[in-house]
Amino acid sequence: SEVGILESGNSKESFVQQLSRQLESHACFRHAAMIEKTAIPILKIEYVNGSGPDNEEEFHCSIDISFQNKEHKGLLATAVVRELIGIFPSLRPAFLVIKAFLQSQKMSKAYTGGLSSYCLVLVISSFLIHQEKDSSVGEILLDFVHFFGSNHQNISEFSFSLSKGIDRMESRTFDPLFVEDPLQPGKNAAQNCFRIYPILRALPLLLPWLRSQSSEKDK
Repeated sequence: SEVGILESGNSKESFVQQLSRQLESHACFRHAAMIEKTAIPILKIEYVNGSGPDNEEEFHCSIDISFQNKEHKGLLATAVVRELIGIFPSLRPAFLVIKAFLQSQKMSKAYTGGLSSYCLVLVISSFLIHQEKDSSVGEILLDFVHFFGSNHQNISEFSFSLSKGIDRMESRTFDPLFVEDPLQPGKNAAQNCFRIYPILRALPLLLPWLRSQSSEKDK
């Protein structure tokens, strides 16, 4: 989950450090990690509910807290995502499956070269533009894996946008994956996704992984 907050206060500590210290003083927050040397500073922390012997099984929720600066467009991006979910009913379930798979492969964090949640939403939405409206989520996942599996070596020849869907690039870029940011037309939302080739090579494992997850739940 992602939360945007505004900076405030005055201290020798950075805002990331202040918030990390405050949250870690509460037993329900654990494993704070500060990522400050990025365009948008982030505090990663884990919320845990239920830790005593009388409580039910622990509930864990990983939270990324971002800090307002001139590069921050989190609230606008959230509005874009909500609108896309309204347009494409299959977007939410398809995203949740693919996101969970990428997390299992440790390929879902933008600051480590993975595919961010926002970028993944844009990629899936661009893909859904070409899908039949009555396609099931299973059919969409099969087509998604097939497309990216078939084009993993030449993915840089394609562009992904909400205006054209998936299209051939008119000119090559240095970025291996181009996903147009609707908030900044012409800008690549995937410019930091330098692990896109390992991600695409891993995608064929999504369906076996999904079957294994279903089998575990049935036990």
